[in-house]
Amino acid sequence: MGDADYGSTRIASAFFRWPAPIRQSPLAHWNPLLAGEEMQSFRTFWRRYRHQDRVVNLGVVTADERRDFFAAIDVFVLPSYVESFGISLLEAGTNGLPAVAYGLGGPAEILKDGSTGRLVAAGDVARFPRHVVQRNRAAGTTAGVRVRAMPC
Repeated sequence: MGDADYGSTRIASAFFRWPAPIRQSPLAHWNPLLAGEEMQSFRTFWRRYRHQDRVVNLGVVTADERRDFFAAIDVFVLPSYVESFGISLLEAGTNGLPAVAYGLGGPAEILKDGSTGRLVAAGDVARFPRHVVQRNRAAGTTAGVRVRAMPC
């Protein structure tokens, strides 16, 4: 499976092209956090990625680390085109996290758009931050948002 399917490179690349009002909003203090198995295409991308100092790349999060990991993030983002089931979405939900994913495959079956999460049209990476900002506005928080995109 290549990263063309999982989408972490798209999210990491798009993050710094999102409109400044979204990136710099106090309701969306972004600290992108990538986690998961690194595919070869992601490793190639990461070696050349110029914003490594502003994006945390954890790699694989072990079963023992998952509870702490989910406690450390505010929103779960799954930019995958091929998530057949979506176990990571279930884990996020079990840990009380709102989620944003493409409305394809398992995520479309698991999330109820606007209720248990937000579904984004496939390929529309610009919608991910808008939903995160809306989530924080609704919650009335100015806490930092740490976004998880998995797998790499």
